Amino acid sequence: MLKKMNFKNFSQVICVLMLLAIFTLSILFLTLFEEVVTFKTTSILSIVSTVVCFVYIRIKDSILNLGVFTVLFLYFTLVHFGATSVFLITPDSIFNNFEPHQYEWLYSRQVNLAILNSIIGQIVFMLSAVVFSKNSLYSNSDKTISPSSIWLPRIGFISLILVLFYFLFNLAIGNFSLTSSYGEFIAWRNESNFFSMAIFLLATGFIIVISTGNVKQIKSITILYGIISLILFVTGNKGEVLYAALAAIGIYYSRFRKINKKILVVGLVLFFIVVPFITSARNGSIVKSFNEIGINITSPFIEIGWQLRTVEKVVHWINSGENLGYGISYFAPLERIISKLTLGIIPEIPIKGVPWSFGERLPGWGFSQVAESYYNFGLIGPVIFYLILGWFTVKAENQKNNVYQKAWFSVIVVILMILTRNRFSFVPGQISIALIIVSIAFILDGNYKTKKIQGKRQ
Repeated sequence: MLKKMNFKNFSQVICVLMLLAIFTLSILFLTLFEEVVTFKTTSILSIVSTVVCFVYIRIKDSILNLGVFTVLFLYFTLVHFGATSVFLITPDSIFNNFEPHQYEWLYSRQVNLAILNSIIGQIVFMLSAVVFSKNSLYSNSDKTISPSSIWLPRIGFISLILVLFYFLFNLAIGNFSLTSSYGEFIAWRNESNFFSMAIFLLATGFIIVISTGNVKQIKSITILYGIISLILFVTGNKGEVLYAALAAIGIYYSRFRKINKKILVVGLVLFFIVVPFITSARNGSIVKSFNEIGINITSPFIEIGWQLRTVEKVVHWINSGENLGYGISYFAPLERIISKLTLGIIPEIPIKGVPWSFGERLPGWGFSQVAESYYNFGLIGPVIFYLILGWFTVKAENQKNNVYQKAWFSVIVVILMILTRNRFSFVPGQISIALIIVSIAFILDGNYKTKKIQGKRQ
């Protein structure tokens, strides 16, 4: 037993030393040896870094193998290294899926710098979680949360029922149909004032029940979530479903320290069959394209990993002489909320027609937090952002004693999952809505318990 522990400790030390060496090498390439670095070098470095990180996750007791940190870390890795790793190993997969003008960014000098910045973010994220995690916090499972909440699961179910009725109503009046193409659905979605809120409530309600409900409630909400997900899948939507599903796996595992193998099988089917199929069938009707279903090993990695081009683009902007943002894209959405609370006494910082309007500059691209943090603070940006994210992820994983904190942190995990491929502008608003939802449950639970006590006294 002692030998086994010594071997495990030795392996952990080796992993940490390797990550520190890769981190140092990445810094040197970015600062002193930028001219000699190649795509092959940086891609291999990213693969080695990823392998070492997941070996460490597997052998480190204080990091749950499928917990909140791991699912966030996995998604970060796919987003930033998926496409480049496939391009290095089998470039034909890229050529077969994209027009030449779409993958020209993979040949730029900036893509090497984008990969190196992403490696730095990955390693800081990993080591930050290691530093802030403690073995003692992971000793017991969390099958029951005390004190319990009556209204948190209820609000979760109400949210999903409202979302289901929203989609069924729009189906009934013909705003979209299950045989619509993805383009037709997008046209309706862009005109709908409630679609974004419906998707947020879908993820929020689902995660609240996963994080605070009992086993029966979790099974029921999963079925309801599956029904709504089927509508979204059939209309060509994937991310709206998969963000919350991946976060739910991490939160569920953090609570119960186990996960049904059937869930993992379903996850693999979604990743290698459903995701590529929906992408390939979007030009027509999903329902009429089931003959195109098949297994595609590389397509999901390419599609998710295509977000690295946003990092490449931002690196290009800064290297071309554009000024750093110095935190403006993070501060602006917060300041705008303050402006609204003061009824406009404090003028709003603009978010359109300005350099930090990433949605306007890269329409339809999404974004990346390596890109946004680099835009604001340069090389130190990914270090700061992922140092904070590692700390927060561990804190979210350890929420046990307070059911309301557990629910709120769990919703933020979903927001962070979305943020991996998006910009920060929507985050303050969504965190505020999550806080309001949890506060409503807290108030209703208080009233319920008060009435219950009064009833007993009578």
